Amino acid sequence: MSERPGESPTTERLPVVDRLCRRARQLALEGGRSAALEAYLEAWDLLPEPKESYEASTLILSSVGDLLREGGDLANALEALLRVKGRTAGCAAAEP
Repeated sequence: MSERPGESPTTERLPVVDRLCRRARQLALEGGRSAALEAYLEAWDLLPEPKESYEASTLILSSVGDLLREGGDLANALEALLRVKGRTAGCAAAEP
C-alpha cells in the first residue's frame, strides 16, 4: 500500500474490506462456506484497531458466526455472535 500525503493505510484498506465482504457474501450464497469464511476473516484482519469501531465489523462478525454455526462449530460461532452483540449493545446504549 502506498502512503501518499493525505492518504492513510486505513483509508486504503476499507475499500478492500468492502470488496472482500461482497465476495464472501457471493461465495456463501453459492454454497462456498469455507471460501466465504476465509474471505470474511481476511476482511477482519484488514480492519484497523479498534476493529469494533468500524461498521463492517458487525457484518463480518455476524457472517462469520452464521457460517461457523452452519458448519457445526457452535463454540466459535457463539463467540463471534457475542462479540457482535457487545458491539451493538454499546451502540444502542450510546444513542439518545
